Amino acid sequence: SDLLLFMMLGGTNFALHWRVRGNPLRYGGDAEWRWYFGILLVAVAVVTVALWLGEQQAREPALRNAAFQVVSIVTTTGYATDDWGVWRAGPQWLILRLMFCGGCGGSTAGSMKIIRLVVLGKAAVRGRVFLRKRIPSRWEVREEGGAFRGQRVRPRARVGFYVPGARGG
Repeated sequence: SDLLLFMMLGGTNFALHWRVRGNPLRYGGDAEWRWYFGILLVAVAVVTVALWLGEQQAREPALRNAAFQVVSIVTTTGYATDDWGVWRAGPQWLILRLMFCGGCGGSTAGSMKIIRLVVLGKAAVRGRVFLRKRIPSRWEVREEGGAFRGQRVRPRARVGFYVPGARGG
């Protein structure tokens, strides 16, 4: 529906809309938008299958309900076409997790932004390589027993992230 399209566009970075003007293929050049669209596609597919098989909905209504609910939740629009409180636990759990994703940075969507997930993913995958190869070391001068001694020190970078529902140990 038209509302679904406009909710998705509202969850997209407005600077990206300006950069894309006239050539919609440019959306694919933005990493954050690819993640945003990918999360929406995967979530819609999973919820559609769950509604089709688990809730005994026909394919088309299951796809329509899943797409609208997922996009509305991710973009924090607040619309609902189905009572997902009566769905099974799997789709409810996914919908709950999607509430923390949000849309792209620089959009009208609330919650955490997709760009933070992109940065977190890159830090998790390339964290050690980044620290070893790109952060320069520095020299620190310390006084030990009346003599000054230079010591090479590597600064450390940390990425902090709160995962709702995760348990620390």
